[in-house]
Amino acid sequence: MIGGKAGKILKLVQTGFLVETAQPMLVGKMIKETFELPVIKTTVTFTGVVVSTYDQASKKIAEVTFKEIDPKSKKNIIDFLTKIRQTS
Repeated sequence: MIGGKAGKILKLVQTGFLVETAQPMLVGKMIKETFELPVIKTTVTFTGVVVSTYDQASKKIAEVTFKEIDPKSKKNIIDFLTKIRQTS
């Protein structure tokens, strides 16, 4: 769940992510959530904001920027991105 909606993270970077949802999300909406990172099976807890949205056919995509993220969650993201070779 992202922003109270079922979602699938399409792209994750150190500053935020793109998420696909069945229902649209509102730009400016603050989100406080936790999600699990696959591969390394750790969690990320954050507060973020929806900064933009896109409609692609039946897909609703939202761009979320992290506003607050604890150091452990930030490290988990870096470890995950390194593990899947999206960062050096």
